[in-house]
Amino acid sequence: MLEPRFSAVAEAFSHIVGKGDDRGAALCVYHWGIHVVDIWAGTADVKTRRP
Repeated sequence: MLEPRFSAVAEAFSHIVGKGDDRGAALCVYHWGIHVVDIWAGTADVKTRRP
């Protein structure tokens, strides 16, 4: 879920997390009480390669 006006947040997130297989991250943002960003990237479990 990504509100279009927060696309720069998603872009910055993707640069921080990168494209590597050895790490993962998630980001959830509320702005003035409204859910505007909920994104994830990378690998949750390196051994099983679960996204």
